[in-house]
Amino acid sequence: STDDDLLRAVLIRMAEEGAHGANSINIGCGPKTSFAAHSQWPVGHVMQPGDFVKVDMGAAWKGYHADFVRSYFVGHTTQRHRDIWKWLNETQIETGLALRPGMVGGEIFDRAHARISRHLDNFPREFVGHGLGLSSHEQPRMNHVNRTVIEPDTVVCLEFSYYHDGARHHTEDTFLITEKGVEFWTESCPRELVMKA
Repeated sequence: STDDDLLRAVLIRMAEEGAHGANSINIGCGPKTSFAAHSQWPVGHVMQPGDFVKVDMGAAWKGYHADFVRSYFVGHTTQRHRDIWKWLNETQIETGLALRPGMVGGEIFDRAHARISRHLDNFPREFVGHGLGLSSHEQPRMNHVNRTVIEPDTVVCLEFSYYHDGARHHTEDTFLITEKGVEFWTESCPRELVMKA
């Protein structure tokens, strides 16, 4: 299979699930694009065992945007890559489930940065999430200086990424913050790092 095949599969699945369109689909696949923050166009790479693949995608529905990322290795990878993926996902989920109305973007960033720094020194990320709605990136932008207050019924994406050995690990999930708690909208989306070759 190639990155073109993966793009077609994503588009077909979005349509089958009722999306009205695709806002973005960025597929990093193999040594030419796996390290890129965004790889907008497939390059015809044939996936090989050991390849890193990152899919960053967003569908549209009735004017609203989605934003979602998963990363994979084909067939096998190192324990270090497995550890990084585990830490990124654990921190993302812990941070998301702790969100509450009244928190501000900078506070969320500081808490998340402290969590991930227990595992990865000098975590090189200037933000860890953003609002989501009529645009794919809205306030609050969760960086160190953001003072936007989370209001009830705010939808946010939390995203964590880390570069290691030619790969940009990247995970992104969606949460609804309500007065009663947090709804983890993408909780059931698989997050296994290694896929069968």
